[in-house]
Amino acid sequence: MGVLPLRHVYQLHVSLNDIEPAIWRRILVPSEVTLDVLHLLIQKAMGWQDEHLHQFIAGSKLYSDYHPDWDEFGADFEDESTVRIRHILTSPNQTLTYTYDFGDNWQHTIRLEEIKSPDDVDGEQLCIAGERACPPENCGSVPGYYQLLEIMADPEHRDYEDTLFWLGGNFDPDFFSLDVINSFDESSMFDAGNEFFARIEAQEIVMNQLLKTLKNTHPETYHHLHKACMQASKDARSERSSDEGRDQYTSAIADTIDSFFDFDEDGTRQVH
Repeated sequence: MGVLPLRHVYQLHVSLNDIEPAIWRRILVPSEVTLDVLHLLIQKAMGWQDEHLHQFIAGSKLYSDYHPDWDEFGADFEDESTVRIRHILTSPNQTLTYTYDFGDNWQHTIRLEEIKSPDDVDGEQLCIAGERACPPENCGSVPGYYQLLEIMADPEHRDYEDTLFWLGGNFDPDFFSLDVINSFDESSMFDAGNEFFARIEAQEIVMNQLLKTLKNTHPETYHHLHKACMQASKDARSERSSDEGRDQYTSAIADTIDSFFDFDEDGTRQVH
């Protein structure tokens, strides 16, 4: 199985709302990328640690990864792993909101700046420009961030030592490094062995062929299968940089899917 065809590359401007001077990144992503993978790319580019829940908002629609709490609170989310960025942003200057950490409520504006040909970009770069470091995790949203900057700017502040200890070292709000952001274990963002494309391949198998149908016909099985497939993805993640690793990964996904079904003599798949 080959990778999905790379039709276009999206140049996105990602900015953290309500903070001045601005904290922003300019990133390159495949137009075929799904929102769950875009979440990982934004985390990498901004410098977040992926410790909290997140969501995307486009107009009146919400997109997120499935979590049991969504059922408990009756949240109406569309599964982000089934939606590609090109389904939402179709022309330059259209925007999408990305919220990370519902406690601190870090809201980002994602704007499509340009649609490029794959031949016109460096496939080894995720981020091509940006400014300033993202805030430390769990610092208390925008007010807490500004308070932290005030404390760290004054070594004589009564809370300086405690804040320095909490941070685990000094924090430079002006730090920005393309080398750090673009340091991937994989050789290329657009290479077949890349983790992100491996996930897109799996989503093409799992989501398009099975989960979309199951969500309407067997919702309970859908949620269990979705969770199991994501766990299989997590377990195999470290092995996906090689051809053998990708084979193990896709086999793990296939085995996980098959465990939820029986097969008739003619090969028809039946839900347990």
